[in-house]
Amino acid sequence: MTDTIEERLREAFDARAAAVPTHPRALADNRRRLRRAEIRRAALVPCVAAGAAAAVIVPFGAHALKDGDANALGHGDPGALVDPATVVRIPARLPDGRPFRVDALGPDGTVAGRTPDAQLWRADRKGGTPEALNARAQGGVSAGEGSVTWIAPGSYALECATAGRPRQVLADDAGSGRPVLMDQGTIAWNDVMDQPYVASGCAAKRRILPNHGLGVLGHAVALNGSTLFAADLMNDRVLREIDVRSGAIKAEHALPEGVRPNGKRSVGGSAHERGSIPPPVVTVLTAEQRWQAAATGRWFAWSVDGVLRVADRTTWRQVVRTARVPAASGAKLTAGDRLVVLSTGKGRSVLYDTATGETTVQDGEAYTAGGWLLWRDGGSYRLGRLR
Repeated sequence: MTDTIEERLREAFDARAAAVPTHPRALADNRRRLRRAEIRRAALVPCVAAGAAAAVIVPFGAHALKDGDANALGHGDPGALVDPATVVRIPARLPDGRPFRVDALGPDGTVAGRTPDAQLWRADRKGGTPEALNARAQGGVSAGEGSVTWIAPGSYALECATAGRPRQVLADDAGSGRPVLMDQGTIAWNDVMDQPYVASGCAAKRRILPNHGLGVLGHAVALNGSTLFAADLMNDRVLREIDVRSGAIKAEHALPEGVRPNGKRSVGGSAHERGSIPPPVVTVLTAEQRWQAAATGRWFAWSVDGVLRVADRTTWRQVVRTARVPAASGAKLTAGDRLVVLSTGKGRSVLYDTATGETTVQDGEAYTAGGWLLWRDGGSYRLGRLR
């Protein structure tokens, strides 16, 4: 008896499923896929949030800036920007010979970094050899208020340690591919579904920010005090300012220049052999663009494709667009009271001085937060307070 099409399909799918190896996180991964599907389905429902009704989309102001030659940027001396009486040394190699690499600088001068074996270490504005935190990190490293956060290898748990206090677990479903943000006592991060969460310190209970019926609120990209910046690249394609205390959307802006929204493409749907059954057409998301952002009370900065841009938050006019500087996947963008710094991950850093309007390039890594500047100087890091 000839099998029906349904029976042949069932047998083919059963055989294909049996050939797929299982892995220990299969159940957790499946749950995350289901949650992502629910969010995307919700995003297709047209609705207007009451909390977002007052938000008006503000475009970034027009400008006449043009990309130039990276070599045209002047070379600066970071030591000239800090008070020499405050400069301390943090060795870039531990006593046992392992290299120490900085991951984060907090606005209070807290420094966090790792060795090649993913061991996590902390230093502060007193300088000296970093202190071991007896933890390993694959991502999520941030620093501030004497605290350090991290996500352990093979884990979704976001942990937090404050000097002299027991270690805390802020979340068990944090997404390691996104940054963890810390400023003025607030910690912000994204879960595995790119939903933004916040907590008021290491020991505080986490809170998910309400999405106001938008389906996709956006993932957290920058934090300044109580204002979180979330980028919705999928649905409304805007950058939102959110008050982390109330969850209210304070403003919406067009996506920053150079930042592309997530796209979609169709896969399958063609069959050339006679009698063959065409595979189903599946819509998948294209690879997301890599970019970073940082914010202060006056400035919003972002880096995409090796170009650093800065906008004035009072007008949302772009005031700086640097020349394109080659950047690696490990590039980091930081912003403080005076400086905006892009550490390219390729042995160079771009510094924009908001006080003078000058943009310079220096050799080695550099980071800024609050009134502090940290830079690599030969076999050590230097940390000093800006003038």
